[in-house]
Amino acid sequence: MINEVLVVYAIVDDLLKAIGHQEDVRMQMSDAEIITSAIIAAMFFGGNQLLTCRYMREHKLMPRMLSKSRFNRRLHRGYIASKKRYFYGVKVHLLTTRSGIPVEFAILPGEANDTRGLSSLSLNLPAGSEIYADAGYTDYLAEDDLAASEQISLKG
Repeated sequence: MINEVLVVYAIVDDLLKAIGHQEDVRMQMSDAEIITSAIIAAMFFGGNQLLTCRYMREHKLMPRMLSKSRFNRRLHRGYIASKKRYFYGVKVHLLTTRSGIPVEFAILPGEANDTRGLSSLSLNLPAGSEIYADAGYTDYLAEDDLAASEQISLKG
């Protein structure tokens, strides 16, 4: 499992750098370490973050591993304007087939709005495709452009 942790970390770290993510230098753990730990929790520990934190600490994979409480607070950071509250982490925008198979994704900073997430997806889809999204993805200009040029409809 150590090799899988290293691969996930390398991918996450590279993706964060590719999107221009800026770290807060005051943080004890990097965002890549936090996201990697969350992914490893989902992959190998049934989502149990306490077991994941323990594993990472014991195997010296994340020597500055946070307590479970601090880890969870770091995992969800950004601002949700509709709820007027902050959260910690990044946003993952995922496009799947009807059966749930991922076909495209984008990882953006937590503060990025959903329309930025939509525009970061290449939307390399067959004509006649439908994208279902909540109201946060409403961008009328992008919606009109998709319908006209790609024959893709954005539905709420």
